[in-house]
Amino acid sequence: MMSRKKSEFNITSAFEGLEEFLTVTSLEDGGRTKRTPKNVTAALLKVQEIARKNRSVLKEFEEAIIEYKQEWIISEPSVYVARTRDSKTDMEYFTAKTFWPLINGKTKEVKIYLGKAGDFGNDTMSIRAKETAKRKMSETLRRRKDNGEI
Repeated sequence: MMSRKKSEFNITSAFEGLEEFLTVTSLEDGGRTKRTPKNVTAALLKVQEIARKNRSVLKEFEEAIIEYKQEWIISEPSVYVARTRDSKTDMEYFTAKTFWPLINGKTKEVKIYLGKAGDFGNDTMSIRAKETAKRKMSETLRRRKDNGEI
């Protein structure tokens, strides 16, 4: 029996843009409304009908996928470390940010303070800065999610 590779099927991609399918009425070409071919209209109507019939199940499924993605990010956050200068004190410090998935394909930027740039050798690519950023981001995301803030 052949085993299926992980990358052969991405279940989340099947539901991306589902809300757009429910509202699409025509195709656009160069800013002008273009007449939608009958075969495309029929296929779109079929998708819309199935989505309407199963809206609550699809919504529940989407929420479960978002929950999965969020828990994965809490476990292994992708962080971007940046150096910022305070205009009042002229001190440089590091922040870290990641992107938190939300319903309907939206994301929220989550940013945290890491410390003074000098504490990390002024190197945003330092291993210590990345490790600190991942640890603090994971703790912050867990706390904020558990408190209903994100």
